[in-house]
Parts: sequence; C-alpha cells; structure tokens
Amino acid sequence: MKMPFTKNEHVNIVKAIAVGLNRAGSLNRYLELGIRKGPCFNAVAPLSKEAYAVDINDCYKFIKENKNLFWYHGTTTKFLTNHDKRKKFDLVFIDANHKHKSSLSDFRQTLPLVNDNGLILFQPVKN
Repeated sequence: MKMPFTKNEHVNIVKAIAVGLNRAGSLNRYLELGIRKGPCFNAVAPLSKEAYAVDINDCYKFIKENKNLFWYHGTTTKFLTNHDKRKKFDLVFIDANHKHKSSLSDFRQTLPLVNDNGLILFQPVKN
C-alpha cells in the first residue's frame, strides 16, 4: 500500500499534534517506541516535560541532547512491563517493529499507560 505521505513526513505530523497538546498544556509525558536516528523524537521531546525513548538498538547518540530524556535501551515489552504505571503518557508514537503483530502487542501494552485524553499514534505497519 502506498502511504499518503513521504518517508519522513510523519515527523511533521507527530510534531504538529505535539505542538497542539503543548499549547493546550496537555503534553507532560511523551513516549516513543523505536527511535532509529531520532528525527521524530528530537522534534517532539522538547515540547514535553518528560520524554521517554525506547529502542532495542543503541540510538542514544542521536537523541542525547534532549534535557528531559529518559532513555531505555531494550525491547518495548521489557520497558512497558517495567514502567511505573502511575506515570501515564499524554502522547505515544509506536514506531518500533513495523509488523502488525508487534505493533498490536505494543499498543495493547501501552494503552493502560496512556492518560484518558492521551493519544497513541502509529507508523504504518506491514502485515
């Protein structure tokens, strides 16, 4: 399926949503699952009071400039299982494994960690 936007245009979309949440005073905690080289995380993290980055690869060097950063090097499952359930997220971007089964698993584990008015966004998935 051809996506309706270019390879990195998702960064602008996620950032635009984060800007709106920030202006409304509703972006205290941001979570990104899957960082790669960090363009999306680096665009959104400064807008949030706390920004959590999770990746199985060592991507810290791409995102280390963010002062509000909580970095987790490991699987999304381990992070989500061990995360303090009282620290709920206002915005989550699931961009780790782009396979349907993995994205669905990340969604199911993330949903209880999202505030009532929070948002979960996905990078397109592959079957």
